[in-house]
Amino acid sequence: MEEVGERGVLAAALHFDPMVAFMFEGCPADDTFTIPDDVQTAFRHGPMFRYFDCCMITNPRYQRFVLKCAAEAGLVCQTSVREGGGTDGGPTHMLDIPCVVAGVPSRYVHSGTALCTLYDVKMTAEVAVAVAERITPDAVRSF
Repeated sequence: MEEVGERGVLAAALHFDPMVAFMFEGCPADDTFTIPDDVQTAFRHGPMFRYFDCCMITNPRYQRFVLKCAAEAGLVCQTSVREGGGTDGGPTHMLDIPCVVAGVPSRYVHSGTALCTLYDVKMTAEVAVAVAERITPDAVRSF
């Protein structure tokens, strides 16, 4: 329901009342016709974690924790700031729930068939596992 007003995540967050959220999405890979210095998200560089988009400002302490977990596990990630677009993180962070959004770089994300690499899907899953293995109640309280 993210594409039609993020209704599903809002209902889920209100129902389950999580302490933190780690979200997944397909994010636009802009490494085709963009000049190299302007590329924020590319295939085969792991998940993209947004610092900011038009719907949310990512919790900086949680984002640093996630990126540190990935680095400690030897996993690659990308970060970006997006001027447009939004994710399920928008309504979630408005409920004061720290969240990060792991975006799998994708092409044609709003079409009937998106393309991504298995490498990026695997890296995204491995980052989520690394975070789950390292997160503690004390860490959550620090966000």
